[in-house]
Amino acid sequence: MKSKGRKGQTAVEYAIAVTAVILISAVMVFVVKASHRTAHRSHALVGSDYP
Repeated sequence: MKSKGRKGQTAVEYAIAVTAVILISAVMVFVVKASHRTAHRSHALVGSDYP
């Protein structure tokens, strides 16, 4: 009977790990996109020849 509970626990732990990896990846993509936008805006300001 204990092996049934272990299988369920393993599935829950696997689901939690997969969800955590997906969330971390999504946050990393968001940070990279935000920094890319900021870098592009900074490059545009530097290259605009304002004094």
